[in-house]
Amino acid sequence: VAIHLSRNRSPPKFMCGGSLITNRHVLTAAHCFDTRNQ
Repeated sequence: VAIHLSRNRSPPKFMCGGSLITNRHVLTAAHCFDTRNQ
């Protein structure tokens, strides 16, 4: 799967990728959702 980020109605940009593990779970890298520096 692809994870895109869009803020303030700006066009979405590619942020990260992941793999579907189940119909409810995506496996991705920890830095994809680490928001401490944002």
